[in-house]
Amino acid sequence: MVIDLYRFTSINDTLGQDVGDEMLRQVAQRLRITLREHDLLARFGGDEFIAMLQDIQKREHGAIVAEKLLESFKEPFFIHGHELHCSASIGIAIYPDDATEVTALVQFADAAAKQVKKTDGTGYSFFSAEMNTRAKEQLHLEGELRSASSRGELLVYYQPKVSLRSGRIVGSEALLRWKHPRKGMVPPSQFIPVAEETGLILDIGGWILEESCRQMRVWLDTGVRVPPVAVNLSARQFDVQLPERIDILLQRYGIDPRLLRLEVTESLLVRSIDKVLPIMNKLVAMAWPGRWMISARVIPAWRTSRNCRSAP
Repeated sequence: MVIDLYRFTSINDTLGQDVGDEMLRQVAQRLRITLREHDLLARFGGDEFIAMLQDIQKREHGAIVAEKLLESFKEPFFIHGHELHCSASIGIAIYPDDATEVTALVQFADAAAKQVKKTDGTGYSFFSAEMNTRAKEQLHLEGELRSASSRGELLVYYQPKVSLRSGRIVGSEALLRWKHPRKGMVPPSQFIPVAEETGLILDIGGWILEESCRQMRVWLDTGVRVPPVAVNLSARQFDVQLPERIDILLQRYGIDPRLLRLEVTESLLVRSIDKVLPIMNKLVAMAWPGRWMISARVIPAWRTSRNCRSAP
């Protein structure tokens, strides 16, 4: 079993490494108590643990153990005055049905755990051959995405925002598209999650910002009345260097800051509001000097992939 903790990263980032370390110790204690004496438990790295269950006669027995492990997370953790809640996604691989080598078993169990985390957040799942196929496809897609930018396959489409009252274009939204030489247009729902998970979204997101500024400059030079362009930001891009990076782009292309709209999901604000607000205030001050206030369009997380990244 691979036991992948759910929400541990936000706890560690928000409350600090000391709290995170104590959380890992308490989680390990609960897992150890729940497992049988001759089962093996190890921390795999980061927020993952591995459990090896010996003498399991049926697959159903593995499910029973997984349910008991998940049950152990229902009580809160009390750490340094904080009452914290954490759960887990558990992936299960069976020897010798799924694999006969340790490396493969761990890999397959990890794939099953990640699938649970992606779809349900918490729970457990057994590894399947179909899951392995999807994992290989994702790995191949990641390799192609890494070289897509240098091959000029990534494009930015500008979806107009039209006022129903006047019929005029009052803004536009920059949408990332991937025109694959063999597959044609790859749906954003397929490659955006890969970019987020692998960190490629940092380079791609930076490119979208620059491409949007460059396109606005082209429109301005041709005498077109340029409405504000909205660019969706990944949570990974939202760091203390963001205002400086955007300021450099605006100066490079001579763009009025008020023409660039930045969109974020509310999950970014909820997760680390204390870190986000100062950055947002700096961004607002770039457009309206001296006005230190929050002025941002917040997109509900459930709308992000549909509206911001994969609209037609």
